[in-house]
Amino acid sequence: MKPQTGPNRYQFVPLVLFSVLIVGHTSTPRAAAQAQVQYTITDLSTLGGSQSAAGSINKVGQIAGFADTEMNQAFHAFRYANAGRTDLGTFGGDNSYAKGINDNGEIVGNAQSSGNLGDHAFLYSNGKMSDLGTLGGTASVATGINNGSQVVGWSYIKGTTERAFLYSGGKMTDLNQVIPTNSEWILVYASAINDTGQIVGGGINPAGENHAFLLTPVSVAAPHVAWLRSVQLLDGVVTLTGTNSALAANYPYYVRATPDPTLPRSAWPYIATNFFAADGSFTNSFDAEDSSACYLIEVPQP
Repeated sequence: MKPQTGPNRYQFVPLVLFSVLIVGHTSTPRAAAQAQVQYTITDLSTLGGSQSAAGSINKVGQIAGFADTEMNQAFHAFRYANAGRTDLGTFGGDNSYAKGINDNGEIVGNAQSSGNLGDHAFLYSNGKMSDLGTLGGTASVATGINNGSQVVGWSYIKGTTERAFLYSGGKMTDLNQVIPTNSEWILVYASAINDTGQIVGGGINPAGENHAFLLTPVSVAAPHVAWLRSVQLLDGVVTLTGTNSALAANYPYYVRATPDPTLPRSAWPYIATNFFAADGSFTNSFDAEDSSACYLIEVPQP
């Protein structure tokens, strides 16, 4: 099998699922009452080549993986559902790899661009593979996705320096920018995100050791901001402005938006991330897809 580009941190189970027989001891009545568990085997096959691997499965049995194409010319990401495989393609290069799938059938991974000059993280949704970009470097890899379509992974920021990212609301954010500045952690890669927004991955702790991490979002509405409608709508552009003198300069905030304010706040999509100015003020402008939308400025707990 051809090697993947980028750090070799992610292992995948073989595509052929092995039959397993679990037999409990029968020396006691309790053990004797336990049922034996037996598994069937399903060969998920390939995309015409000789090898394949599966990386993730959702609750309805849809599977994400990658496989050799005809004559083993390349690897392509695939989705397996209803006993059939869908080739997800690439960004014009040879290879792509699927790493995660959510319960809506959305898939994430990485794919090569034309000329195989670099891999970019992708989100495959509604039959389309979207390029999630990078944090400024030449490569990125998406490794996990939750049912809110939030994606995590890692990206180069310059050279081969890697940083963990969160992709949400159409924007890729360096997770090192949304943790306390005095934490002294370096978040290198993120591997999974759950439906409450908790993220796990690996990084370098304050002692300089490679440790696993758990990020838990703790957010409150910013004082004096709370629920907002567009402050200014001009030529299809919304501009939100305000102040929050209780927070330090360069403290991050997020913008959520929805046309339905009755939805729980956690269901409002993120549309922007920014930082407070030195005087505690903020200004955020973006295209308005819906002039009646409601907006929320959300600030992580200091």
